[in-house]
Amino acid sequence: MFARRGVHAVSVREITEAAEQRNASAVHYHFGSRDGLVLAIHEKHQTPMDAERRAMVADLEAAGRGDDLRALVETIVVPMARALDAPDGRDYLRLVPSSLTRRVSVFGRDGHRPTSTATCNSFSAASRDSPTNCGANGWRPC
Repeated sequence: MFARRGVHAVSVREITEAAEQRNASAVHYHFGSRDGLVLAIHEKHQTPMDAERRAMVADLEAAGRGDDLRALVETIVVPMARALDAPDGRDYLRLVPSSLTRRVSVFGRDGHRPTSTATCNSFSAASRDSPTNCGANGWRPC
């Protein structure tokens, strides 16, 4: 429902009915709020992608390629591309822009996911030596 119509176009009542729950407070009981439900969906999908990204970054660093911008971009794109293999993964990827543009927090309490912070730091370090010197120009990938 979120993927097709957007996070804020779906009512909590519709979610409760789709889940065949008689208790109108089921979403609030289990997730605290609609945003809590979105966060749970995000965690279900993002956690495996983050683990894959951590492994990819570790492999790059072990191979001495921690400053390879193309390879670092692949650490972002490849796990997301793999999510396209499953219908729920495709639905999740449709949900991400909606949740970000509507300011639904899909990050940790500090505002960042640990993997995105590590990847961001790698991008920043690698961009300092790029031909356009993106790091010096204030470019931040996160």
